[in-house]
Amino acid sequence: VSVMLPFVTGIEEVRAAKEQLALAKKELSSAGVEFQEDIPLGIMVETASAVIMADRLAEEVDFFSIGTNDLTQYMLSVDRGNAQVAERYSFCAPALLRAMQWTVQKGKAAGISVGVCGEAASDPLLTPVFLALEVDCLSVSPGAVLPVRREISLWTMEEASQLTEKVFGLSTEKEVRALLEQERRG
Repeated sequence: VSVMLPFVTGIEEVRAAKEQLALAKKELSSAGVEFQEDIPLGIMVETASAVIMADRLAEEVDFFSIGTNDLTQYMLSVDRGNAQVAERYSFCAPALLRAMQWTVQKGKAAGISVGVCGEAASDPLLTPVFLALEVDCLSVSPGAVLPVRREISLWTMEEASQLTEKVFGLSTEKEVRALLEQERRG
């Protein structure tokens, strides 16, 4: 069993949750109830503030899960449910990709696991980028398991890294999408 905190914006929230977990453990011990002592605690990285504080948050938790649906919405200031701006909601936005790269780097530097969930994890177009970033796991929808798995099998780490280096050299969502579509293998 693991505990994952959603919509974390700062260290205070994580520390408050840790206090509540410690209190719950104390209550269980007092009641003589057996439980898992070492419960991994992680956070969903889905706010810009969590991305910016990723290095410090990584010191407080056991894992990150990058929640791409909400992170995309908040990083790009786009309400994905608003038809007037929905075209700006894109997992290929350079700012979003850089935010994910930063988060993975800070998590890895702290020695914690970093996963990706949400619709972006299920998009085979982004699979080589996630491989190159060395994401530990992709939480995908059931229908995406085979397409993503196939895409993973078609890339070497060197090839994914070369493509991702090109991706991070681009400046617009359209450029990123065009390159990823051109290089897609599956």
